[in-house]
Amino acid sequence: MNERSYLIKLIGNTVYSSKINTISYIIINVILTLLLVATTVLYNSLSALMTNTINNKIDCRTIFAKGYDESISRDILLESIKSANKHISTAVFQDYAFSVGEILEIKTSERDGEIYIYGCDDTTMPELSRRIDVFPDNYCIIPEKLYADRSYERSIDKSLYVNGEDYLGKTVTISLVIEHFDGDSTITQIGTVEHEFIVAGTYDAVASYTNDNVCFMSFDNVKMLNDSTDDGSIERGMYPILVYVDDVRNVDDVLSSLSSAGLRVNVRSEMNTSAPRIIKIITDGICVAVYCFGGILSIALLVGMVKKSKPKIALMKSLGYSNNFILKTYLKGYGILILLGYATGIICAVISSIIIKNTYLVSDFSFSKMEIIFSAGAITIPLFLLFLIPVFSLFFITKRINNISPLELWVNDRI
Repeated sequence: MNERSYLIKLIGNTVYSSKINTISYIIINVILTLLLVATTVLYNSLSALMTNTINNKIDCRTIFAKGYDESISRDILLESIKSANKHISTAVFQDYAFSVGEILEIKTSERDGEIYIYGCDDTTMPELSRRIDVFPDNYCIIPEKLYADRSYERSIDKSLYVNGEDYLGKTVTISLVIEHFDGDSTITQIGTVEHEFIVAGTYDAVASYTNDNVCFMSFDNVKMLNDSTDDGSIERGMYPILVYVDDVRNVDDVLSSLSSAGLRVNVRSEMNTSAPRIIKIITDGICVAVYCFGGILSIALLVGMVKKSKPKIALMKSLGYSNNFILKTYLKGYGILILLGYATGIICAVISSIIIKNTYLVSDFSFSKMEIIFSAGAITIPLFLLFLIPVFSLFFITKRINNISPLELWVNDRI
């Protein structure tokens, strides 16, 4: 081993000789990396969830419309709405658009079989992943992974999912409740009614950002379901009209047209797009605080390591090595510690993201469609910021090294 290699090894041993300082420095880098990566990934993932939901979820381009004048015929109002804007794909009364029932073939002691039923036509039907050759009049479309239970909007139990493709081409029975409204805000269940449908297709609820308990059938069949549960006690004229827009980017234009026509309007499902930005501001604030604290602590540890290495540095100076050579050698050792802490932090971030996704997020229907996104920035920015810490500490380390005299080699005879 030549002299230079020996001295580099000597400094390396010095850098890593203090186990407490070395471990502390690595832990600080792990925490900083984990936090910086986690906040960036959280922001990117939430932003993508919001964007994809708004662009793909049919509820985000569905508008509730209702006239101020209740004396106007529903049919006349419907036709006027359909012609109000060129971006309106179709418009239907609410009793054509939505219903709730139970699939008896899926219902068990653990699963109540409840599904939401949306009406559709060719313009509002989700993209099918599988289908039968010919659609019958009594067709029904269900998710590839169907969650037929009313617990969906509270918490998701993965054991309650069924494979929708197992029912493709088969007949299922949908049971609906007949309710009576007594006019005093009291609704009483007075019976049930059953209808048979053929599962003609399945769709990917994740890709369409639709809830996993939503099934589709024709507008006329949804109307038939609702009529079969109507005992005449509920005034259908009270229901709004559902307006389907061809593209989410045209929703504001349609809202403006309908409002100008004297209608009360609101979007069926609106996303709070400011939520990711608010979370980003909060998490960035936490990152700045932790980064500053961790940076100060890291600099103190680095300076402390140099202080403990006085005899070794004095030895190198007595052998004629420059301050720059000593400084570069030490920084290389610290760089290895940074990379070790960074790599460990990245691994922890990936593992924790997978655990969170597969435990909490998948059990909450609001986040069950969220995908964890690791962008290039989420990986490289923390590395850049971690290496800024020893750069900031250069002034203190350089001053320490410059102040060490070769004479200090004789002050302490232990090297």
